[in-house]
Amino acid sequence: MTAAKLPLLYAFDPFCGWCFAFTDVMAELRRRFADDVEWNVMCGGMVDGSRSLADGRGFLTTAMASVEERSTVQFGQPFHTLLDEGSTRCDSEPPCRATFVVEQQAGGSAAVDFGCMLSKMFYEEGKLLDDEATWREAAARVGVDADALLAHVDTPDAKAETQKLFAWCHQAGVRGYPMVLLPTSKGLLPLVHGYVDVDEAVQRVEAAIEAVAAQGG
Repeated sequence: MTAAKLPLLYAFDPFCGWCFAFTDVMAELRRRFADDVEWNVMCGGMVDGSRSLADGRGFLTTAMASVEERSTVQFGQPFHTLLDEGSTRCDSEPPCRATFVVEQQAGGSAAVDFGCMLSKMFYEEGKLLDDEATWREAAARVGVDADALLAHVDTPDAKAETQKLFAWCHQAGVRGYPMVLLPTSKGLLPLVHGYVDVDEAVQRVEAAIEAVAAQGG
């Protein structure tokens, strides 16, 4: 009898710089625990489009240096150009909605891959995350049906369900990204809260798998 996979939630936002830092870590977690973990995505909606990149340039510049120092990622020149120009307004709802639709159509693991790809495309390539062309390209890169995604992403149902997801995340106490959470009978147990390196993340997920197995699943 095959053991049930451990359900884990990945809470992130495509515009979160530390989630961008965590993309390589998530890729390794996905690879390492492909047979052990069932992933689901939680997008809480970090930014609402009310501020431009220029408004946050000082904060972003400082945060980018920290991200590059602590992680394996690098911010690409196209993003630096976007930041210097400054007029882009970041709204989490469209890319979170696209990620939600991917999860509904292709499952949580595909949604994790798609969401991480969006982060990389924004911060490495300067791609706009409210652009259907970006969604189509991200879908193609991670093996998701882009036509199916685009056929449903702008429907009233998709928009309404995304707002419900934002509300659920808030009620569940998700504060800050990235987070990897284990659902338990007592609520959501954070395994990762904020950026950690790949060795630390693997160790925490392995410990959760072993602890649940020891309790009989």
